[in-house]
Amino acid sequence: MYRTVYPLRLLGTGLGALVTGSVLLQNGHLTDYGWAIIPTLLLWPHVAYLHGRLSGSPYRAEVTNLLVDSAIVGLWIALMQFNLLPSVVLAVITTHDKFSTGVRRLWLYSLATILGTTLLTALLVRPCVVLASSLSVVACTLPLIVLHYLAVSATSYRLIRTAARQNVQLQELRRHDF
Repeated sequence: MYRTVYPLRLLGTGLGALVTGSVLLQNGHLTDYGWAIIPTLLLWPHVAYLHGRLSGSPYRAEVTNLLVDSAIVGLWIALMQFNLLPSVVLAVITTHDKFSTGVRRLWLYSLATILGTTLLTALLVRPCVVLASSLSVVACTLPLIVLHYLAVSATSYRLIRTAARQNVQLQELRRHDF
């Protein structure tokens, strides 16, 4: 599972760095919080990969990694001062990704993790709420929306093709057994 998630996590966190950086720049907080992009969005995918690879239970490790992804999103929602478009996009994409894992109720735990981390970060940092997004923030958010949609569609297509191929193989085996 961690091998499959790794390239998608790289794409998502890379685009997330673009989005969060644009919001920090818009809000004048790039020097305050910009350093946090490196560990949370640029190093995290590699740490998560190693965690899954070196774990005695890669499946459980990846479920934990997926919840850490959610915590990172919660952190950034507060650090972005609740900027509406990027916050909603990051929360929805992160929650959607948990549905697609097939892990029962993971989306619910993810949502609770996002909300809890957002609340905790907001209590610690006390950000002013800045809901408005500049054109540059919108422009930096669009690639995340488009590429996430395309990546999910491509992954779904591959799964559907694999299932169809396996169904054909099963039908052929059934014919040979009779």
